[in-house]
Amino acid sequence: MEKVKPSILIVTPYTLVGHGILGIIMREFPEVHVELLPLLEKNTVEQAESSLLLLIVDTAQAHYAPKLIADARRKIPALGIVGLSVVEMQSGFPSPFDEVIALDTPPARLCEKVRHYLVQPEERHTAPQLSKREIEVLKQLVQGKTAKEIGEILHISMHTVTSHRKNLAAKLGIKSISGMGIYAVSLNLIDPKDVQQGG
Repeated sequence: MEKVKPSILIVTPYTLVGHGILGIIMREFPEVHVELLPLLEKNTVEQAESSLLLLIVDTAQAHYAPKLIADARRKIPALGIVGLSVVEMQSGFPSPFDEVIALDTPPARLCEKVRHYLVQPEERHTAPQLSKREIEVLKQLVQGKTAKEIGEILHISMHTVTSHRKNLAAKLGIKSISGMGIYAVSLNLIDPKDVQQGG
């Protein structure tokens, strides 16, 4: 039985940029199947091979197709999603990307990042163990509630809320509320429409 090649999908309408990235990755990783598409469409991820490990997508797609990126994350939890910075992200808009790379990223640095997503998918997406109370606090935080409001809702002190928030930041490696919102949505802990914008 033939072994399925790990695959990478590059999505950008900028032809020269896309072909440049495609060429760099194919030269450095000949064992990987790489595909280039101009747009992220509804069936893009559904039609992708089950071996899809990395989606490199231009940041404009975050503005025009945020649901498609969220769907990709939901369907393939171990998928690395890297933004290609072709437009400036709106401030306060939760980033759907694991990280963003600039157009002037040196080829060697791009290859380092690609290698990370090819060799460590399990480590990158292993969800930390959160207590039931931490999940409750997380849900309230990403909905824009203050420590005082959360304390009243959950019948705990503001000090305890602050302590839970510090624990969440440490466990998740995420300090911003918007980042915690992305995490909560990616694990289906909260509906995307309930995330407070601009946290």
